[in-house]
Amino acid sequence: YRLKVTDRHNKAGYVYFTVDVTCGTVDIENKFTDENKKNDLSIGETFTYEPVAINGSGSYEYSMWVKDNGAATPEWEEILPYQQNNTLSLTLETPSRYTLRFQVKDTVTNKYVCTYCDVRPKMISFVNFELPENKKLALETVALGETFSIDAEVKDGYGGYQYRLDVKVDGAWVNGTLGDESVLTFTPEEAGRYSLRIYAQDAKPDKPYTLTAYVDVKAEIAPLAFKNELAKKNYRLIGEKAIYDAEITGGVGPYTYSLDVKDAEGNWQSIKKNVANSNLTFIPEEAGTYYLRIVATDQRGWTMRFYPDVIVANTQKEIHTQTSTPVMIDGNFYGQDGPYTYSLDVRKASDSEWTSLVEDSENIVMAWTPEISADYRLRITAKDAEGRTYRFFPNASVWSGMV
Repeated sequence: YRLKVTDRHNKAGYVYFTVDVTCGTVDIENKFTDENKKNDLSIGETFTYEPVAINGSGSYEYSMWVKDNGAATPEWEEILPYQQNNTLSLTLETPSRYTLRFQVKDTVTNKYVCTYCDVRPKMISFVNFELPENKKLALETVALGETFSIDAEVKDGYGGYQYRLDVKVDGAWVNGTLGDESVLTFTPEEAGRYSLRIYAQDAKPDKPYTLTAYVDVKAEIAPLAFKNELAKKNYRLIGEKAIYDAEITGGVGPYTYSLDVKDAEGNWQSIKKNVANSNLTFIPEEAGTYYLRIVATDQRGWTMRFYPDVIVANTQKEIHTQTSTPVMIDGNFYGQDGPYTYSLDVRKASDSEWTSLVEDSENIVMAWTPEISADYRLRITAKDAEGRTYRFFPNASVWSGMV
């Protein structure tokens, strides 16, 4: 620089001097502190940091380094070389604890400054339910003999999850066995209230993340009930089985099952007595209506009963006759209570179209005289006053008569 000094007589003098201009030391305004240097992420989640450079020349570049602290020999690795964009990101793909180093370089002085933070997987949490602050889930009620189950699946952490269900017995916890299955089950053997502890852990190397929840299960003796809906009326042919799945629930197992049939004098006759198999079978030997009694008994001797009827057809399933010979068809094939109207249709077994022979007749007995030798299919229809229909489909085999 030259400084010119002029007096009042306009005479000038000069002073010469130099000024050295230097940059301040670059720094980062938003450095990490103890309050924000630890960052927990889910797998697949991205951590982003934008350092704000100050005190330097105003021309900066930014880089990012990472160190895997879970490696056998942790080493720094540059994952983003110096760039002008100050948006620096890392996506957590493999569960481990990482230290990140962010560098800001002044491109004029080539001086740089660093700041550090840690990134690690989030603490494990339950997937299928929220854990209350007191860690206790709502009371669950099950019937005695039924199984309580809960899916304790967890997420985040270091993977490799294991699960366990513990039961409190006489005031002390009895630990279950750790396993990979997240669905935990408990079957109470007696009525009462049970305290359960749900435990999960991950595979964090030094010290696993753990998670615990508690739930009380109340086991009650449920009322006896048939598991399946049983038909009150069953229509069968002579020799055709009527099968009942009489399995019951509730009460106290194991259960036994009995099947009785009422004889002509009104007395019950035993067909099956106190068997373990709930499938009970009745085979009618004659046409008519049979009255059955199903008795299911639990371990206490309490019983559940059901009284079905079996109505056995008095019409043959297979008819064998010759041409030009009348066949008398009984429309009251299941012995229904009237009044009914009756219809009779016929077709060859090889055809699909039905031919009406009798339609809505009040006569129970209907006649059919086949003229051609063939295999036939008959359709007998009984219709009540409300329009409900009952149908029976016998087969007929007709051969030519001798001259």
